[in-house]
Amino acid sequence: MYAVASLNFGLSTYMLNGMPIVVEQDIAEMSYGLIHAGGFSAGPFICIDSTDRPEIWHLVLRHEYQHYMQTAVLTPVGCGIAYSFEQLVHGYENNWFEIEAYNAQFDDFVLDIFYWNSKEVLHVEWEW
Repeated sequence: MYAVASLNFGLSTYMLNGMPIVVEQDIAEMSYGLIHAGGFSAGPFICIDSTDRPEIWHLVLRHEYQHYMQTAVLTPVGCGIAYSFEQLVHGYENNWFEIEAYNAQFDDFVLDIFYWNSKEVLHVEWEW
């Protein structure tokens, strides 16, 4: 129990203070066809589908970064429980977490990320 709590709050602390780790790869292949999305966030990682059109990369990054910050603030366990509850009660389209992430997609942003594919820190700036 203490190990789970330590990991939960440790990840949250890193996510609030550190940069996201962005991995770009074929999500459908990686998940054996179970996930069909432009990206997803899991703890300190943001995975972006490498098969998506390059012109929407920033859009997907901003959407998933919003989920990254939701997880950081609520902790991974808290966010997992709250997201599951929202999904169960309201479905995907009316899920508060998704509504907030879709609303944030077109925000201008400045962000440092650790880009796993090239193992380097990238400075990302985007204006719509």
